[in-house]
Amino acid sequence: RQSELRRMLGEVAGGVGPAFGRLAPLELSATIHVIIVNDAGPVGARAETVWRTDNGQRDCPIILYNNAALDPGALARTIAHEIFHCAQYRSVPGKLTGDEAPRWWMEGSAEWFEDLALPHLRAASDTGDAVITFGTRASTTSLLDLRYANVVLFSWLGVERVPGFILAMASDGEPQIAGARRALSDAHWLRFARDFADERIVIPSGLAVAGPTYGPRWTELHRTTGTVGERAHESG
Repeated sequence: RQSELRRMLGEVAGGVGPAFGRLAPLELSATIHVIIVNDAGPVGARAETVWRTDNGQRDCPIILYNNAALDPGALARTIAHEIFHCAQYRSVPGKLTGDEAPRWWMEGSAEWFEDLALPHLRAASDTGDAVITFGTRASTTSLLDLRYANVVLFSWLGVERVPGFILAMASDGEPQIAGARRALSDAHWLRFARDFADERIVIPSGLAVAGPTYGPRWTELHRTTGTVGERAHESG
């Protein structure tokens, strides 16, 4: 088991390093500790990061619950995901608390980063499920409520725009919507919506946000006959 974990951590490092190197000016601690706990996590969590400052030293241990009993591919993707949370804590510590939870961009960007760092392991992760969730809920749900499903938004932004987007997010005490408006203009938000509707978005591992499984699904709000002045007949 220890030898498998060492091999897997080497694979994670080999993917995370080059991927994160493309995301300046976001920062990552030089050392991140991984702690394996033989107990269940809070509310069934598989892992979590803990940002702590002690004697001027900042640390971000990643805690793996249930003795890290995951498929190696799923475990690797989980660790890459948590590493990006560490980068968030280090890069924008003043944007992670407040009255409104910033989980919509924290989880969405971390889900995107794990796909960027370890694209060959997508099948072992739940990223595909997150894309499906976006396709089914985006037409009726605010992005501020989608969390992991916002992997689609960050895939659209891409490595060139993700750092600036995160740096523009709401500061502590500021409404989350303020950061979203600061990060992108109305015209760019509209362009994102159009690219999603036109099925032009692809996540880093190559999965297209398109088709009957992963693409947009629209909720029917009203139906007409097509004849001016005439209303559709109600069934039943």
